[in-house]
Amino acid sequence: MFGKVSVLAAIMLAFWACNVQAEQILMWEQENEDGFGDVNNIGTLPWVVFGDNVYVGTENHSTGGQLWRESEDDDWEQVNEDGFGDANNSMIWPGTVFGGYLYVGCQNNYTGGGIWRSQTGDPGSWEQVVTNGFGDATNAWVIPWVVFDGYLYAGASKEEAGGCEVWRSSDGTTWQQVNTDGFGDANNSQEPIYISVFGDYLYAGTYNASTGGEIWRTGGLGGPPFTDWEQANTDGFGDANNSSAASGVVFEDNLYVGTWNNTTGGQIWRSSDGTTWQQVNTSGFGDPNNSECFPSAALNGHLYAGTWNEQVGGQVWRSQDGTTWTKVSEDGFGDANNIGIIPSVVLDDYLYVGTLNEATGGEVWETGGVRVEVYVWPKYWGGGSYNLGLEAEAIAGDVSSIIISGPSYLDTATVIPNPDDDPNRLYDDGQHYDGDANDGYWIVILDIDATPAVGEIITFEITYTDLSTETKQATINGVFNETATLVSPPDGSTVDTLTPTFEWLNLSIPVDSYSVQINDMNQSRIYDVYDLPDGTTSHTIPGGYLNWETSYSWLVSAWEDANGEALTMSYTFTTSSQPPQCPNLDGINPVVNFIDFSILAYDWRQTGPELEGDLNGDKIVDTEDLAILALYWLSDCSKP
Repeated sequence: MFGKVSVLAAIMLAFWACNVQAEQILMWEQENEDGFGDVNNIGTLPWVVFGDNVYVGTENHSTGGQLWRESEDDDWEQVNEDGFGDANNSMIWPGTVFGGYLYVGCQNNYTGGGIWRSQTGDPGSWEQVVTNGFGDATNAWVIPWVVFDGYLYAGASKEEAGGCEVWRSSDGTTWQQVNTDGFGDANNSQEPIYISVFGDYLYAGTYNASTGGEIWRTGGLGGPPFTDWEQANTDGFGDANNSSAASGVVFEDNLYVGTWNNTTGGQIWRSSDGTTWQQVNTSGFGDPNNSECFPSAALNGHLYAGTWNEQVGGQVWRSQDGTTWTKVSEDGFGDANNIGIIPSVVLDDYLYVGTLNEATGGEVWETGGVRVEVYVWPKYWGGGSYNLGLEAEAIAGDVSSIIISGPSYLDTATVIPNPDDDPNRLYDDGQHYDGDANDGYWIVILDIDATPAVGEIITFEITYTDLSTETKQATINGVFNETATLVSPPDGSTVDTLTPTFEWLNLSIPVDSYSVQINDMNQSRIYDVYDLPDGTTSHTIPGGYLNWETSYSWLVSAWEDANGEALTMSYTFTTSSQPPQCPNLDGINPVVNFIDFSILAYDWRQTGPELEGDLNGDKIVDTEDLAILALYWLSDCSKP
């Protein structure tokens, strides 16, 4: 039989303004400083994964576009010189990986775009392999997109009419054009051409402000130029206001394409065969200000799309079936200046999206695509008992209830109350604690009568306020069976200072960190310090926390991500009576010496108040005062 623990939260249901689709806001985290610290980096393009890193290009019309990468430690590093040495290279487009190289392109409205490549992605490792717009300076955009049938394919587009181009290379350095300019229509130009692969065909989407965006496809036959190019859609999908056909992505055996439409809002179209198309969203998701839609990436069974919205900020939407869409981000991530949410990539089960922000600089945001993260960790006490910690973290306004089930010891588990809890944060069952009433985070610590085992699974059955459900699981990955050993102050000891040093012996195995906790005798926390690095064996408490003639308890906790937490049993200690102050009787020289002795000698055996030599305040100058002077002899009273 599985034990169950129910956690109830009274959180308001939030619907989108027109009540078409319910909001299910995911947990998002900004990954970079706005503009990577440069407000001129107005746009960010997280478009490619190379090795274990996400590479992000920027749009910068001041010093030139930049290329940044994120390390496993979440640190960002610029890996190119601004504009690759040319400030007119205003936008860097991370492209694709081919033959062990990372290829990136750029926009240059003066001499034509180019392509650079690197085998490592490191600063100083880049070589230019395409210059001056493939020899045509009007080819402002040059972007390496995909690999198809052993070739690297790139698109070139002009600022003005003239026709977009598709190029290919077998080695990354020698290139051939494989289409006729603009597929025979000079108006297929003015914006980047988007190239994708679906089935046995290469697809190219164009921008055409006259008759609507077009999609062309080829199997790579004949030529070059290839002779089997065919248009795969009607112009603008039958609406000339659909000026672009962009950002093709494959999801669940369908090709998805987004459009730019300033009249009704951007549209998303899909096809299972590449030639028969169906619109699968309400134009602009019901808001005509969502003028462009970018279906961009798939994560954990969901297709994600970003929008361009100059009124409230771009948005992120997702769908499990490609037809029912749910808004999963706040408008502009809470900033209306984030007007565009730009196509994205997936790395290690995280989705990265970029924004266009001309006010503070482009941003990079990340989500795991979940509405709740769940965690479980064992908590071992030195006396041999265990607690089990359970956590869930969600966006406020999302979770209605959580049922936790797992090993049978949950049947007899009891909740350990936190004496510092606000009673108003206890939910209807009177037991379970939400870390903050409205922040979507809760934690439950259970007292269990068994030893948790590695590999045990705790199941979280989650019901959201929109009545949708989700099941998530967390696994116990490790269990401690030892703690640190407390050394000083010894249990029951007296200390003669308010800033004692606490000492302990570490565990026999490496841990991530140690912490020290000090409580009063009512078990209220008065001081703690966390994240002391492994190997730390002592810590001195600063002044201002302890009082004289007061008893306290202290313990040491070890934390290791795999094993959870190991806490010692508590030791008690008591501070002594407050010692007399250092006797700087002359008030000039802070060192206790014969001048101070002479002042005390002058008052010797006198009685009464306000005697300078009365160091203990008993209104008589005698041997007790002399003992205090001797205690501090030659001490510097100016030092603590």
